[in-house]
Amino acid sequence: AASVEEQVINKEKLACLQLALAELSETEKEIAIQILTGDVSTAEYARKNDMKRTTVSDKKKLVLQKLQRFFKNNGYEIKIFDDLGNLVSDVLMTGMKKKIK
Repeated sequence: AASVEEQVINKEKLACLQLALAELSETEKEIAIQILTGDVSTAEYARKNDMKRTTVSDKKKLVLQKLQRFFKNNGYEIKIFDDLGNLVSDVLMTGMKKKIK
């Protein structure tokens, strides 16, 4: 079980992520929510949205950079692939999905 301190830090990170997602365009939010959480692959997202896979991959990298920069500017060091994907998943699982869209 997580300590009280870890729970507080995680809650702060979730709030920070919610603010970070609000800064993204609709397409960027969609990429963050669908691809970073593992709901769909980059190739599948590209196919469903009639885009080139390389274009989606480039957009995904840009989203990751924006989110990482936002966290860094707010005092958090986030490992892009592990922590960020988990945070996006946590936001969605805690019912904040409606607030971020």
